[in-house]
Formats: sequence, structure tokens, C-alpha cells
Amino acid sequence: MFNFATTTIINSDTDVRSDKALFSSIEADDKHGAILRIKRDFTFEMPYIQKVYKRVAAEAVPAQVTVNCAELIKALPANTIYPLSGRIGLYVALEGSEESVFANDFYQKGLPFSIGYCIKSADVTATELGEQIAKTANKFNLATVGRRLFDVTAKAGVVTFKCTDEYMRFKAVVVLTDLGDSEEEVAHLFDGEQGNTQTVITVVNRGTNGFGTFRHLVKDLRLPTAMNTNWTALRQSERPVPGALYNQYIIYYKAPSGTNPSLVAVGHETQSKTAHVFWVRQDYATAFEAVVTEVVGAAAVKNDPTAIFEEV
Repeated sequence: MFNFATTTIINSDTDVRSDKALFSSIEADDKHGAILRIKRDFTFEMPYIQKVYKRVAAEAVPAQVTVNCAELIKALPANTIYPLSGRIGLYVALEGSEESVFANDFYQKGLPFSIGYCIKSADVTATELGEQIAKTANKFNLATVGRRLFDVTAKAGVVTFKCTDEYMRFKAVVVLTDLGDSEEEVAHLFDGEQGNTQTVITVVNRGTNGFGTFRHLVKDLRLPTAMNTNWTALRQSERPVPGALYNQYIIYYKAPSGTNPSLVAVGHETQSKTAHVFWVRQDYATAFEAVVTEVVGAAAVKNDPTAIFEEV
């Protein structure tokens, strides 16, 4: 068995060299089955296509949490003595990135952040406290790393922390009060925690990395090396386009090796098992799918493992 995989980015339905169709289908006849043809590279014949997977591109969703100052004030003990100081503790880690800004002594990169607050009297309103926290957080943001890691806003007593990078995740958010020689927890929320009934902290979005975006493709698949960017680069037509989204199609192919498979190895017929990943710009995804459907005989089916063409 011979195994290998390929990755191809499709930015058009026309081959830039020949001005002919980049992808097309050939009907089955008495000599061969239906064929999916990707010009310059691939010819996939039925029934050797084992499976086709489709995954739709998705924009990144930044992580976002809120702190409700009205609920924070309500959660304070009845015998609280003012003025009262405290802090909001955030621990931010990365998923899918190893940016040096978050380097620490641990294997998993991440950094803690603290935003102090002061409640001068029992008359302080949630709106006033929220504005104070947002002002302090924004000042701390710039002073610590030289660039903004969070967009912090306050509205009607609710402070919103929104990450500026898609790979950032809030692993822990804790609201504490200062007792002088120790701290007392008002509320906490850990990433993935179940059964936490507090109402001070809310996760609006945990955060989702982009899939099939320009940043995703350049970062993980098409690094800006000289091989990919110099003027003689052979695959210039496959460079990701900023702002474009790319659907992913994976074709699993299993076919006999060689022109006479029975003679490839003594007493054994060898086969090639290959995987071919196509990132198709969404402008041409419908046309590409139509050609695949013509060859495999079925359109994409959502989450059906038994289908030859499955959308996941």
C-alpha cells in the first residue's frame, strides 16, 4: 500500500496557463468510469473515489466575556466596610497559536491579567463601577504589552472584555475583594466549567479560530516563504486571497498501482491510497461541487457517514 497526501488551493474556475476549465467531469464509457479532472494535477476516476468530505469556511469568532457590576455589588457581603478595593483576574491562553507575547514558564502559553477597582461607598452605582473598570483595563492593556489585547467597554453597568486575536481564550475569570491580608472571592468562572450558578460573569463567546480564512491558510498551509512568494513561484495562482473564504474538500482515493497491478509485486496486488485536500474559494465552490456531484453521483449530505459525499 502506497500513501501520500496533497494540498491544492483553487482561486478560479479557469486555468491561468491555458485559459481552459480548471475543473471538469468526464462521463463514464465502456473504457473507464466517470472522471473528475483538475487540470495540471489530478484525475480521479470512479469507482476508486472512496469518500469526499466537505467543510464550509467560517470566520473567526473572538472570545468575549462580561462582568455584571450590578450583580457584583449585590454579591458583596451585607457587612461590607467601605471603601472596598478588589480586582478582576483574567487568565488568557492560546489555542492554535504560539505567540511569544504569551510565553511563560509552562508548556502551554498563557498570561494572567489583573484589573483593580475601588468601591468608595455603598452609593456607588453599577454604571459608575463599570466605567471605572473599563477605564483602568484599557490603560493597563497598553502599558503591559504595547498593544491592545482586549477591547474593553462598559454599558449600563456591564463590562465587556473582547479579545483582539482569534487564538486567545479566557481560561479563568475571577472577581476578588481585598481584605487587607488576604483576598475573598466574589465569583469565578473557569473554561468548560459545569454547574456554576453565579450571575456576575458570563461567557458570550468562548472563541473560535477561523477556518478557510486568509490568515488560517497562510499560517497553517501556505507560509510566506520564498518558494511561495518569489516571482518564479510555480504556484502563484494558488496564493490565498486576503478577505476570501475557502471551503475545504477532501477526496480519499484508492486505486491499483502501476499499469499492470498484478505484476507489481510477487503474489500480491498493490494499491495506492491517497488523500487530496482542495481549498476552493467560495466564489467557485458551487461550481466545484456540481462537478464533484456529477462524478460521484450524489450531492453533499450533512453529517451522514454512509454518504460518499459528506458535509461535516
